[in-house]
Amino acid sequence: MLEAQLGLCKIEAALLDYGFSREEVIISDPTKLKRTVGSKTKVVGIGVLDPLGLSYDSKVVGFVLRRFGLKCQESITSKTFQNVIFDPTIRRYKPKVIVGGQGTCAL
Repeated sequence: MLEAQLGLCKIEAALLDYGFSREEVIISDPTKLKRTVGSKTKVVGIGVLDPLGLSYDSKVVGFVLRRFGLKCQESITSKTFQNVIFDPTIRRYKPKVIVGGQGTCAL
């Protein structure tokens, strides 16, 4: 992964400083959970901006898309968050899920 939220990078750095090895800590693209989450995975941290699609920006984008006749029932950030939470790999291995980031105060 080339980019990650600052909060996730700080947690990764803190875990490595605390003594975890590079093999034990990874920042992964949410579309690659099948390759990165397994039976040894204990915790999955998720950094989110707008997990419920309730921000002003999400509402404006939805309004504009509907004005152009496009279906927009939920925001892309909300859909992506749900895809991670309900991912079959997460459900199979049941790691603890920690959600953090700018949008978590709404949860």
